[in-house]
Amino acid sequence: MNNELENGETLPKYCDYFKLQLVEELALEKDYRELHYGKVAVIGRFSSEPEVICLENVLIERMPKEYRLSTGALSVLLLDFDYDKVYGEPLTHGHLCIVRGEVILCNLEKPTSPRLSTRFIHENLRKLNESQQKEYLQDIHKTYKPAINVWHAKRIELASELIQRKLELRMLDSNQ
Repeated sequence: MNNELENGETLPKYCDYFKLQLVEELALEKDYRELHYGKVAVIGRFSSEPEVICLENVLIERMPKEYRLSTGALSVLLLDFDYDKVYGEPLTHGHLCIVRGEVILCNLEKPTSPRLSTRFIHENLRKLNESQQKEYLQDIHKTYKPAINVWHAKRIELASELIQRKLELRMLDSNQ
């Protein structure tokens, strides 16, 4: 399928490598048209409650105070998680880990509803007029939330430091 539309707008291209994303980047995205589309690697704290399995953000100590969020302030759902997908040491509630998978949007009100992607949203929007687009985006935002369709996970140590280093590398890469 062509990534360019008639009006010159391009559809998001699937990210075919595990791009580092922060829990915060997924959980706080207000415009789902801008949500990452494709594979991700996300570092966080594993949380397994009886009904919900999620990945929580981790406090990054060296981040400026105005940008810091305490550990567990935000989370994203982990879908299709299975303990057989964990490499190495077992993963239990509260452990720090890296999760690799794919970013999707999950309907929290109707979990059996189809999962959506950023590209799906773009494709649907092009069929609507401007007022319908606004309503569509509002409806999606009310009922759908970003989640990670888990492919595998691994327990790690020093998550905050690892995130810090990866952010520094990202910053260096963006300056080139």
